[in-house]
Formats: sequence, structure tokens, C-alpha cells
Amino acid sequence: MPTHPPSPAPSPAPPPPGSAGPGAGEPAELAPVIEELWERSAGGGLEPGAGTEAVEATIDLLDRGVVRVAEVGTDGRTVVHEW
Repeated sequence: MPTHPPSPAPSPAPPPPGSAGPGAGEPAELAPVIEELWERSAGGGLEPGAGTEAVEATIDLLDRGVVRVAEVGTDGRTVVHEW
């Protein structure tokens, strides 16, 4: 029976939309941006499309389980991440 060489490992998938760019994948950098966008939106000073990249990057982190909306802290209490 003929043997075949092993198949090469698949190439990594391209990053999903919104995951590229400054701060992508860095929750510590995204949190203040999201918080600022929220504050600006309350005063009506947010232009259409502002912050799209940061919002999409944050959604990507949530989808991949890198960040969570809420989690159990080291003390056993639930921590809710408002940003």
C-alpha cells in the first residue's frame, strides 16, 4: 500500500474584520477608548462611524473569549466589566 507524505499544517486564518489596527487584541488599550466613546455619545458629540474599529476589535475579543462581560474575581465575587 503506498504511503503519502503528511499533509502540511493549515495556514492560520486571516484575522476577522475589526481585529487589526492599533490596540487590537489589547483590552487595556481598548477599554479607555470604549469608555471615551460612551461618554461622548451621551453628550451627542459622537460623529457617525466614530470608534468603529475599537468597537469591532472589542467584539472580536468577546467572541474569542479573550475578555468577558462578567467573571468571577479572585475573591469569588462577580466582577462586571462595564466598558
